[in-house]
Amino acid sequence: GFLRWGLSPSPGGTTETGRVCARNTVTCPAKTGFNAGSYLPPMHIYYSCLMHCVWCTHRRQPWLTPEIRQRLWPYLGGVARAHGMTALAVGGVADHVHALLSLPSTQSVSKAMQLLKGNSSKWLRETFPQLVQCRFEWQEGYGAFSLGVSGVEATRRYIETQEEHHRVRDFAEKFHQFLERHSMKLHPAPAD
Repeated sequence: GFLRWGLSPSPGGTTETGRVCARNTVTCPAKTGFNAGSYLPPMHIYYSCLMHCVWCTHRRQPWLTPEIRQRLWPYLGGVARAHGMTALAVGGVADHVHALLSLPSTQSVSKAMQLLKGNSSKWLRETFPQLVQCRFEWQEGYGAFSLGVSGVEATRRYIETQEEHHRVRDFAEKFHQFLERHSMKLHPAPAD
C-alpha cells in the first residue's frame, strides 16, 4: 500500500474529433498535415495530495493507552481505506494522533478529518468501556500540513517514532515547530 500515491488517470477522454480514447491509448485527431510528434492527448487527472494530520484527545487527556493505540492505528487505516484515502502511516502517543494520508481528488481535508475522528470516536467508546466512563472525545480542531513526495519517508519515520520524540519534547513544542515551518501562527484556544 505505501507506493500507491493516488495518481491515476481518469477512465477515458475524447479527441478533438469527439472519438473516445481508451485508457492509455492515444487516438490522433483527424487533421490534414497532422504532426504526430507534437500531439498531446487530452489531459487526464493526475493528483497527489499528501497530508500530515494531527489531532488530540479532549484537553489532551492521556486516554490512549498502549493497548488502545495498538488497535486504534489499524482501525484508522481501515476507515481511511473505506473512504478512498490511503493511510501511509498512523501513530502517536497517549494524547494525540498523527496520520500521513494520501487523499483522493474528491476528498477535502476537513471531510477526511471528520470521517477519521467521528468514526474512531464512536468505535473507541463502543470498544473500550473505560473511555465511556471518562467521557472520551477528540479535541475539536486538528492540524493538517501538506508535503511533497520527497518528504514521505521522513514523515513516516517521525510518525513511527512518536514515543521517542516526546521523551525529548512535549506535544506543544513540536506542534509550534510544525506551525512555524508552515508559516502559521497558533490561535488561542476558545474557553470551554
